[in-house]
Amino acid sequence: MPELLTVRQLQDILKVDRTTIYRMLDEKSLPGFKVGSQWRFSGRAIRQWLESQQQGHRTLEAPRETTPPTRELLPIPCVQPIQDVFAEALEVGSVTTDAAGQPMTEFSNKSRFCKLINSTEAGRVRCRQSWAELSHQSKRDPEVARCHAGLSYARGRVEVEGNLIAMTFAGQFIVDAQDNTLTDDRIRTLAKECAVDPETLVEASKSVRRVASEEADRIMRLLSRVTDTFCHIGQERAELFRRFEDIAEITGAVMGSG
Repeated sequence: MPELLTVRQLQDILKVDRTTIYRMLDEKSLPGFKVGSQWRFSGRAIRQWLESQQQGHRTLEAPRETTPPTRELLPIPCVQPIQDVFAEALEVGSVTTDAAGQPMTEFSNKSRFCKLINSTEAGRVRCRQSWAELSHQSKRDPEVARCHAGLSYARGRVEVEGNLIAMTFAGQFIVDAQDNTLTDDRIRTLAKECAVDPETLVEASKSVRRVASEEADRIMRLLSRVTDTFCHIGQERAELFRRFEDIAEITGAVMGSG
């Protein structure tokens, strides 16, 4: 059995139609995960699932597999340059965090406004709280939301075998040129909460980028493609780690028998 299966390949193995596959996925009775909009299946997970069915288990839940730490699945030297190029090309700020909203990468293309807020511990804490809040959203596709400072931002989910392991954020802009969220009074209140000089923050807020809704949609689409890439990297490395584990087990067995 291949290490990574498509829906068609799984149909051939299980001898069922596509509708049955999707029904079992909706019922969460079949171990699968999405890469973009396409379903994929770990060969190892399917083998274990089939064994559980043959042994007469009543439950059809996916077998639990040990997943390596996030930083092993998403190597920062690989993730950071992709994130940097994405942020610079779209003129947005971007950061990748773990599933709890704690930063894993350096913030890419940080604006003057965000630099001021992140210059204090109070500001950094508030930013991390904003990131953590979006970890509870279950939707796969990025959606525009408001951060604690009133700026627009969104998160893309990085999932490996159905588990949220990281999030990539794009933001520090305002959707709609007529949006009046960043009033001087609000900025001064924000500055006080973040222990930043009010007038300096007010001045910096004037340079916050404003985008049309069409451009915001484009940012969301490309953010989704970036996180799909990270999902693929994570999945490939998870499979690689398992192969190493299998080799280690075989080697250990051979050494033990010798």
